[in-house]
Amino acid sequence: MRKFISPNDKNITWTGAISFDTTEDSVHPTRIQTKDRTLYDSGLVYWADMSAGMTLSFQTTSCDIEILADCPADEYLASDTISPVEGWGSGNYWGGAEAYADLYVDGIYADSQATSGTSSILFSELANEMKLVQIWLPHLASFTLRGINIEEGSEIAQVELSTKPRWIAYGSSITQCIGSVRPSDGWTSIISRSLNLELVSMGYGGEAHLDPLLACTIRDEEADVITIDIGSVPQVRNTLNQRTFGPGLMAFVKIIREKHPTTPILVFSPIYFEDREDTVNNVGMTMKMMRAEIEKAIKAISDAGDSNTHYKNGLEIFKPEHVLLMPDFRHPTTEGYAVIAEVLKSEISKLIP
Repeated sequence: MRKFISPNDKNITWTGAISFDTTEDSVHPTRIQTKDRTLYDSGLVYWADMSAGMTLSFQTTSCDIEILADCPADEYLASDTISPVEGWGSGNYWGGAEAYADLYVDGIYADSQATSGTSSILFSELANEMKLVQIWLPHLASFTLRGINIEEGSEIAQVELSTKPRWIAYGSSITQCIGSVRPSDGWTSIISRSLNLELVSMGYGGEAHLDPLLACTIRDEEADVITIDIGSVPQVRNTLNQRTFGPGLMAFVKIIREKHPTTPILVFSPIYFEDREDTVNNVGMTMKMMRAEIEKAIKAISDAGDSNTHYKNGLEIFKPEHVLLMPDFRHPTTEGYAVIAEVLKSEISKLIP
Protein backbone atom coordinates (compact mmCIF):
# COMPACT_ATOMS: atom_id res chain seq x y z
CA MET A 1 0.00 0.00 0.00
CA ARG A 2 1.10 3.53 -0.76
CA LYS A 3 0.45 6.87 0.87
CA PHE A 4 0.04 9.71 -1.63
CA ILE A 5 1.66 13.07 -0.90
CA SER A 6 0.31 16.06 -2.83
CA PRO A 7 2.83 18.03 -4.95
CA ASN A 8 1.77 21.10 -2.96
CA ASP A 9 2.37 19.44 0.41
CA LYS A 10 3.98 21.83 2.90
CA ASN A 11 6.55 19.19 3.85
CA ILE A 12 8.23 19.40 0.43
CA THR A 13 11.05 21.94 0.27
CA TRP A 14 12.33 23.24 -3.07
CA THR A 15 15.62 24.95 -3.81
CA GLY A 16 16.95 26.46 -7.02
CA ALA A 17 13.71 27.69 -8.57
CA ILE A 18 13.01 31.32 -9.40
CA SER A 19 9.25 30.76 -9.68
CA PHE A 20 6.63 28.03 -10.02
CA ASP A 21 3.71 27.20 -12.30
CA THR A 22 1.33 25.64 -9.77
CA THR A 23 -2.06 23.94 -10.02
CA GLU A 24 -4.00 21.78 -7.57
CA ASP A 25 -2.29 18.65 -8.87
CA SER A 26 1.09 19.83 -10.18
CA VAL A 27 4.11 22.00 -9.48
CA HIS A 28 6.48 23.01 -12.27
CA PRO A 29 9.59 24.90 -11.13
CA THR A 30 11.35 27.21 -13.57
CA ARG A 31 14.43 29.44 -13.56
CA ILE A 32 12.81 32.67 -14.73
CA GLN A 33 9.87 34.66 -13.45
CA THR A 34 6.79 33.03 -14.99
CA LYS A 35 5.05 36.42 -15.13
CA ASP A 36 7.75 37.58 -17.56
CA ARG A 37 7.75 34.44 -19.72
CA THR A 38 6.44 36.19 -22.84
CA LEU A 39 9.09 38.92 -22.53
CA TYR A 40 12.00 36.51 -23.02
CA ASP A 41 13.41 35.00 -26.18
CA SER A 42 11.92 31.55 -26.71
CA GLY A 43 15.39 29.98 -26.70
CA LEU A 44 16.08 31.23 -23.20
CA VAL A 45 12.66 30.04 -21.99
CA TYR A 46 13.46 26.57 -23.37
CA TRP A 47 16.60 26.27 -21.24
CA ALA A 48 15.11 28.02 -18.20
CA ASP A 49 12.39 25.37 -18.01
CA MET A 50 15.06 22.73 -17.37
CA SER A 51 15.46 22.03 -13.65
CA ALA A 52 19.24 22.56 -13.52
CA GLY A 53 20.55 23.08 -9.99
CA MET A 54 17.15 22.39 -8.41
CA THR A 55 16.43 20.05 -5.53
CA LEU A 56 13.37 18.89 -3.63
CA SER A 57 13.78 17.69 -0.06
CA PHE A 58 11.80 16.23 2.81
CA GLN A 59 12.25 13.89 5.76
CA THR A 60 10.64 10.47 5.76
CA THR A 61 10.74 7.03 7.37
CA SER A 62 9.68 5.34 4.14
CA CYS A 63 11.99 2.71 2.63
CA ASP A 64 10.55 3.29 -0.85
CA ILE A 65 9.97 6.68 -2.44
CA GLU A 66 8.20 7.08 -5.77
CA ILE A 67 8.37 10.51 -7.38
CA LEU A 68 5.41 11.02 -9.70
CA ALA A 69 6.41 13.56 -12.32
CA ASP A 70 6.23 14.60 -15.94
CA CYS A 71 9.77 14.25 -17.29
CA PRO A 72 9.40 14.49 -21.06
CA ALA A 73 12.21 13.23 -23.24
CA ASP A 74 13.90 16.12 -25.02
CA GLU A 75 14.32 15.26 -28.71
CA TYR A 76 16.93 17.97 -29.22
CA LEU A 77 19.21 16.76 -26.43
CA ALA A 78 18.59 13.07 -27.08
CA SER A 79 19.72 13.36 -30.69
CA ASP A 80 23.41 12.89 -31.38
CA THR A 81 23.81 16.40 -32.78
CA ILE A 82 27.32 16.92 -31.44
CA SER A 83 29.78 14.09 -31.97
CA PRO A 84 32.75 13.70 -29.63
CA VAL A 85 36.26 13.85 -31.03
CA GLU A 86 37.54 10.27 -31.17
CA GLY A 87 39.80 9.45 -28.26
CA TRP A 88 39.12 12.70 -26.39
CA GLY A 89 37.88 12.87 -22.82
CA SER A 90 35.49 10.50 -21.12
CA GLY A 91 32.03 10.57 -19.62
CA ASN A 92 29.00 12.09 -21.29
CA TYR A 93 28.68 15.04 -23.61
CA TRP A 94 25.83 17.13 -24.92
CA GLY A 95 24.13 15.21 -27.73
CA GLY A 96 22.82 11.74 -26.98
CA ALA A 97 22.63 12.74 -23.32
CA GLU A 98 20.27 11.17 -20.77
CA ALA A 99 18.59 13.07 -17.96
CA TYR A 100 18.84 11.81 -14.37
CA ALA A 101 17.58 12.48 -10.87
CA ASP A 102 20.13 11.95 -8.08
CA LEU A 103 19.21 10.87 -4.56
CA TYR A 104 21.14 11.99 -1.48
CA VAL A 105 20.23 10.60 1.94
CA ASP A 106 21.45 12.58 4.95
CA GLY A 107 23.84 14.37 2.63
CA ILE A 108 25.38 11.23 1.11
CA TYR A 109 24.89 10.11 -2.48
CA ALA A 110 22.64 7.04 -2.57
CA ASP A 111 21.21 6.46 -6.06
CA SER A 112 20.54 7.87 -9.52
CA GLN A 113 17.66 7.14 -11.87
CA ALA A 114 17.10 8.02 -15.53
CA THR A 115 14.14 10.32 -16.06
CA SER A 116 13.68 10.93 -19.80
CA GLY A 117 10.16 10.11 -20.89
CA THR A 118 9.15 8.75 -17.48
CA SER A 119 6.23 9.54 -15.19
CA SER A 120 7.61 7.67 -12.17
CA ILE A 121 11.04 7.75 -10.50
CA LEU A 122 11.51 5.04 -7.86
CA PHE A 123 14.12 5.01 -5.10
CA SER A 124 13.88 1.87 -2.98
CA GLU A 125 15.49 -0.15 -0.18
CA LEU A 126 16.24 2.89 1.95
CA ALA A 127 16.76 2.76 5.72
CA ASN A 128 13.64 2.31 7.83
CA GLU A 129 14.25 5.43 9.92
CA MET A 130 13.66 9.16 9.73
CA LYS A 131 16.15 10.53 7.21
CA LEU A 132 16.72 13.62 5.11
CA VAL A 133 15.98 12.92 1.47
CA GLN A 134 17.29 15.35 -1.14
CA ILE A 135 16.73 14.79 -4.85
CA TRP A 136 18.75 16.70 -7.44
CA LEU A 137 16.40 17.18 -10.38
CA PRO A 138 17.44 16.61 -14.01
CA HIS A 139 19.61 19.39 -15.40
CA LEU A 140 18.85 18.47 -19.03
CA ALA A 141 15.05 18.29 -18.90
CA SER A 142 12.00 19.99 -17.49
CA PHE A 143 10.32 18.52 -14.43
CA THR A 144 6.72 18.78 -13.23
CA LEU A 145 5.91 17.17 -9.88
CA ARG A 146 2.57 15.33 -9.72
CA GLY A 147 2.98 13.88 -6.24
CA ILE A 148 5.02 11.48 -4.13
CA ASN A 149 4.16 7.96 -3.02
CA ILE A 150 5.60 6.69 0.25
CA GLU A 151 4.84 3.51 2.16
CA GLU A 152 1.58 3.28 4.06
CA GLY A 153 2.21 3.97 7.75
CA SER A 154 5.43 5.87 7.12
CA GLU A 155 5.95 9.51 8.07
CA ILE A 156 6.92 12.60 6.14
CA ALA A 157 8.19 15.81 7.70
CA GLN A 158 9.50 19.17 6.59
CA VAL A 159 13.20 19.85 6.37
CA GLU A 160 14.46 22.30 8.97
CA LEU A 161 14.53 25.90 7.75
CA SER A 162 17.74 26.51 5.81
CA THR A 163 20.27 29.01 7.06
CA LYS A 164 22.66 28.34 4.19
CA PRO A 165 24.13 31.30 2.31
CA ARG A 166 22.29 31.68 -1.01
CA TRP A 167 24.38 31.58 -4.18
CA ILE A 168 23.08 32.76 -7.55
CA ALA A 169 25.18 31.47 -10.46
CA TYR A 170 24.41 33.21 -13.76
CA GLY A 171 25.89 32.06 -17.04
CA SER A 172 25.96 29.77 -20.03
CA SER A 173 25.88 26.02 -20.62
CA ILE A 174 29.13 25.96 -18.63
CA THR A 175 27.13 27.07 -15.57
CA GLN A 176 24.15 24.85 -16.43
CA CYS A 177 26.78 22.08 -16.61
CA ILE A 178 25.13 20.37 -19.57
CA GLY A 179 28.19 18.20 -20.20
CA SER A 180 28.03 16.49 -16.81
CA VAL A 181 26.47 13.04 -16.77
CA ARG A 182 24.29 13.63 -13.71
CA PRO A 183 22.84 16.76 -12.12
CA SER A 184 24.85 16.53 -8.91
CA ASP A 185 28.12 16.20 -10.86
CA GLY A 186 28.21 19.76 -12.24
CA TRP A 187 30.68 22.26 -10.79
CA THR A 188 27.91 24.36 -9.25
CA SER A 189 26.38 21.32 -7.52
CA ILE A 190 29.77 20.16 -6.26
CA ILE A 191 30.62 23.58 -4.80
CA SER A 192 27.19 24.10 -3.24
CA ARG A 193 27.49 20.83 -1.33
CA SER A 194 31.14 21.38 -0.42
CA LEU A 195 30.58 24.93 0.89
CA ASN A 196 27.07 24.27 2.24
CA LEU A 197 25.42 26.84 -0.06
CA GLU A 198 21.86 27.04 -1.37
CA LEU A 199 22.33 27.06 -5.14
CA VAL A 200 20.23 28.96 -7.66
CA SER A 201 21.57 28.06 -11.10
CA MET A 202 20.77 30.69 -13.71
CA GLY A 203 22.92 28.97 -16.32
CA TYR A 204 21.17 28.76 -19.69
CA GLY A 205 22.68 26.76 -22.56
CA GLY A 206 23.74 29.16 -25.32
CA GLU A 207 21.69 32.01 -23.82
CA ALA A 208 24.08 34.06 -21.65
CA HIS A 209 23.73 37.33 -23.56
CA LEU A 210 23.42 39.70 -20.56
CA ASP A 211 19.62 39.96 -20.87
CA PRO A 212 18.61 42.98 -18.76
CA LEU A 213 15.53 41.16 -17.46
CA LEU A 214 17.77 38.50 -15.95
CA ALA A 215 19.80 41.20 -14.22
CA CYS A 216 16.49 42.48 -12.80
CA THR A 217 15.64 38.96 -11.65
CA ILE A 218 18.97 38.56 -9.85
CA ARG A 219 18.53 42.03 -8.35
CA ASP A 220 15.15 41.02 -6.89
CA GLU A 221 16.30 37.65 -5.50
CA GLU A 222 17.92 37.06 -2.11
CA ALA A 223 21.62 36.39 -2.55
CA ASP A 224 24.71 36.18 -0.36
CA VAL A 225 27.13 35.62 -3.24
CA ILE A 226 26.72 35.96 -7.03
CA THR A 227 28.83 34.56 -9.86
CA ILE A 228 28.67 35.62 -13.50
CA ASP A 229 30.04 33.34 -16.23
CA ILE A 230 30.12 35.45 -19.39
CA GLY A 231 31.82 35.85 -22.75
CA SER A 232 31.74 32.50 -24.51
CA VAL A 233 28.15 32.69 -25.77
CA PRO A 234 28.35 36.22 -27.25
CA GLN A 235 31.57 35.23 -29.03
CA VAL A 236 30.23 31.96 -30.48
CA ARG A 237 26.79 33.43 -31.28
CA ASN A 238 28.10 36.79 -32.62
CA THR A 239 25.75 38.84 -30.46
CA LEU A 240 27.89 41.46 -28.67
CA ASN A 241 30.79 43.37 -30.14
CA GLN A 242 33.63 45.50 -28.79
CA ARG A 243 31.34 48.52 -28.49
CA THR A 244 28.43 46.78 -26.72
CA PHE A 245 29.88 43.93 -24.67
CA GLY A 246 31.77 45.82 -21.94
CA PRO A 247 29.03 48.43 -21.39
CA GLY A 248 26.45 45.63 -21.34
CA LEU A 249 28.36 43.80 -18.61
CA MET A 250 28.79 46.96 -16.54
CA ALA A 251 25.07 47.76 -16.82
CA PHE A 252 24.20 44.16 -15.85
CA VAL A 253 26.23 44.53 -12.65
CA LYS A 254 24.81 48.02 -11.96
CA ILE A 255 21.25 46.69 -12.16
CA ILE A 256 22.08 43.96 -9.65
CA ARG A 257 23.70 46.55 -7.38
CA GLU A 258 20.40 48.44 -7.05
CA LYS A 259 19.33 45.96 -4.35
CA HIS A 260 22.64 44.22 -3.64
CA PRO A 261 24.96 47.15 -3.00
CA THR A 262 27.66 45.11 -1.23
CA THR A 263 26.92 41.48 -2.14
CA PRO A 264 30.13 39.82 -3.40
CA ILE A 265 30.07 39.31 -7.17
CA LEU A 266 32.62 37.15 -8.97
CA VAL A 267 32.80 37.56 -12.74
CA PHE A 268 34.82 35.00 -14.66
CA SER A 269 35.75 35.12 -18.32
CA PRO A 270 35.58 32.23 -20.82
CA ILE A 271 37.46 29.06 -20.02
CA TYR A 272 39.82 27.69 -22.67
CA PHE A 273 38.20 27.11 -26.08
CA GLU A 274 40.85 25.66 -28.37
CA ASP A 275 39.11 26.47 -31.66
CA ARG A 276 37.87 29.97 -30.68
CA GLU A 277 40.84 31.63 -28.99
CA ASP A 278 42.02 33.53 -32.11
CA THR A 279 38.96 32.98 -34.29
CA VAL A 280 37.42 36.33 -35.27
CA ASN A 281 33.64 36.02 -35.24
CA ASN A 282 31.12 37.89 -37.39
CA VAL A 283 31.22 40.96 -35.12
CA GLY A 284 34.99 41.11 -34.87
CA MET A 285 35.59 39.39 -31.52
CA THR A 286 37.94 36.56 -30.57
CA MET A 287 37.71 34.70 -27.26
CA LYS A 288 40.91 36.43 -26.16
CA MET A 289 39.28 39.80 -26.88
CA MET A 290 36.23 38.84 -24.81
CA ARG A 291 38.48 38.17 -21.81
CA ALA A 292 40.24 41.51 -22.26
CA GLU A 293 36.91 43.38 -22.42
CA ILE A 294 35.64 41.65 -19.26
CA GLU A 295 38.80 42.47 -17.32
CA LYS A 296 38.61 46.08 -18.49
CA ALA A 297 34.94 46.35 -17.49
CA ILE A 298 35.51 44.95 -14.01
CA LYS A 299 38.45 47.31 -13.49
CA ALA A 300 36.21 50.22 -14.49
CA ILE A 301 33.58 49.07 -12.00
CA SER A 302 36.22 48.83 -9.29
CA ASP A 303 37.69 52.24 -10.15
CA ALA A 304 34.18 53.70 -9.84
CA GLY A 305 34.06 52.62 -6.18
CA ASP A 306 32.68 49.06 -6.26
CA SER A 307 35.26 47.07 -4.34
CA ASN A 308 33.20 43.89 -4.11
CA THR A 309 32.99 42.94 -7.78
CA HIS A 310 35.87 40.59 -8.58
CA TYR A 311 37.40 39.16 -11.75
CA LYS A 312 38.77 35.68 -12.46
CA ASN A 313 40.45 34.82 -15.74
CA GLY A 314 38.84 31.72 -17.24
CA LEU A 315 42.23 30.46 -18.40
CA GLU A 316 43.11 30.00 -14.73
CA ILE A 317 39.99 27.87 -14.23
CA PHE A 318 40.06 25.50 -17.21
CA LYS A 319 43.43 25.62 -18.96
CA PRO A 320 44.83 24.51 -22.33
CA GLU A 321 46.14 21.40 -20.60
CA HIS A 322 42.53 20.37 -19.87
CA VAL A 323 41.47 20.36 -23.52
CA LEU A 324 40.96 16.58 -23.55
CA LEU A 325 38.16 17.11 -21.03
CA MET A 326 36.18 19.14 -23.59
CA PRO A 327 35.38 16.57 -26.30
CA ASP A 328 33.04 18.74 -28.40
CA PHE A 329 35.19 21.90 -28.04
CA ARG A 330 32.35 23.57 -26.07
CA HIS A 331 31.32 21.59 -22.99
CA PRO A 332 33.53 19.98 -20.35
CA THR A 333 32.87 16.40 -19.33
CA THR A 334 32.04 15.37 -15.77
CA GLU A 335 35.78 15.22 -15.08
CA GLY A 336 36.17 18.69 -16.59
CA TYR A 337 33.55 20.14 -14.28
CA ALA A 338 35.41 18.66 -11.31
CA VAL A 339 38.46 20.66 -12.44
CA ILE A 340 36.38 23.85 -12.60
CA ALA A 341 34.85 23.14 -9.19
CA GLU A 342 38.25 22.71 -7.56
CA VAL A 343 39.41 26.16 -8.72
CA LEU A 344 36.23 28.13 -8.17
CA LYS A 345 35.51 26.57 -4.78
CA SER A 346 38.44 28.43 -3.26
CA GLU A 347 37.48 31.66 -5.04
CA ILE A 348 33.86 31.53 -3.86
CA SER A 349 34.77 30.49 -0.32
CA LYS A 350 36.67 33.75 0.08
CA LEU A 351 33.52 35.73 -0.72
CA ILE A 352 31.01 34.04 1.56
CA PRO A 353 29.99 36.39 4.38
